[in-house]
Amino acid sequence: MQRQRWLFALGPLFLALPAVGQPALGQPAPMVALTMELAYRERIALPPGSTAEVVLVVEGREVARLARPTEGHQPPIGMRLDAPAPAAETSGELRAALRFPDGAAWTGIRAVTMPPGQAELSLGVITLRRQVAEAAHFACGAEHVVATPAAGGITLLRRGEEISLRQVPAASGARYEGEGPGAPWSFHERGGNALLGLGGTQFPECERLDGPPVPRYRAQGHEPSWVLDIAGDAARLRLGFEGQEMAARLGPARAQEGLRLRESPPGEPALRVEFRPGPCADTMADMTFAEHVRVVTPDATLAGCGSTPEARLTGDPWTIERIGDMEAQGHRPVTLRFEGDGPEGGAVGGQGPCNTYRGEWSMLDGTLRLSPLASTMMACGDAEMAQERALFDILAGRVAHRFTEDGALVIEGPGGSLLARR
Repeated sequence: MQRQRWLFALGPLFLALPAVGQPALGQPAPMVALTMELAYRERIALPPGSTAEVVLVVEGREVARLARPTEGHQPPIGMRLDAPAPAAETSGELRAALRFPDGAAWTGIRAVTMPPGQAELSLGVITLRRQVAEAAHFACGAEHVVATPAAGGITLLRRGEEISLRQVPAASGARYEGEGPGAPWSFHERGGNALLGLGGTQFPECERLDGPPVPRYRAQGHEPSWVLDIAGDAARLRLGFEGQEMAARLGPARAQEGLRLRESPPGEPALRVEFRPGPCADTMADMTFAEHVRVVTPDATLAGCGSTPEARLTGDPWTIERIGDMEAQGHRPVTLRFEGDGPEGGAVGGQGPCNTYRGEWSMLDGTLRLSPLASTMMACGDAEMAQERALFDILAGRVAHRFTEDGALVIEGPGGSLLARR
């Protein structure tokens, strides 16, 4: 079937352009018709109740707007926007959007140059990109940011700093810019991933994550053996070696007589978890945790130790015993230390087989993320230098980490694995 195209026409709502000529008294103001088609690459039909919108902005001021229901039509959507004709060549931007009734939107910006004396200006097809419809979380190497939709752009949150960014024209994707603490900020979303700019700082490509970061916690004990995993408000208790499990939702934490308490609400399996500040030594696992934990069910009362994933990393430095398949070499112990408090992390560094090194780390949804490492530039033997390169290859980007039964830390990265102990 031949593709149907149609045009919206609506009387303009406008303010005077700064360079618009003044018509003679009693004569209509000269107008220019901006024509365009709105489209997007996703094969998603516009549902009933959708609207199409175009806005012309010159020197930061809205001078013309057109918004109409799509009334069952599908992209490409033809639009005609009547705007005041300029007396001299004028530049601005055309902001376009297709909005769904559930709040989702596809948006785009096209730079516009309007010459004087032209009655019609064709802008062709404006390809729209999906706008952030709700708070979206991105991991940019060790950094992670939250982008929230706002009028004309987004609000970006990084390490407790919040800055408003406005959408600006981009050849592809959706680009936002603004002035934040310390430097200009930019955020360019393309195909689900994004690029983050902060002054002259270069960040790895940002990966979009599903859902908000979920706080995680693990506690364990012995006699009988048990493990409790908490992700947000979801708790799962595993009892004994037979693999018996109990799952329940937990309410928010509250303080009570020097401890933190979480309980399941009515309608859920009865589960009570008490957290008391540590340190708590698990002698059977040869590990020290941040807190003492007491778990109460209708059938048992269990005592043990627990902490968040990041709390088990921070504190005293780790001594690296193995890099890849080889014992760690060097004139001094090879070390790794995580500084900071909470999932936003902080500095990471230590002594390599030859040089000292430093970078940044964060923990998002239980996944350890490391920034590119910087090191001193000392020269050592070939064996030490080769092993140091292997160490830096392991400590790169998003890495897997786990703890062995005897408390050793294992990190598995793109370049292999390492083993460290305290």
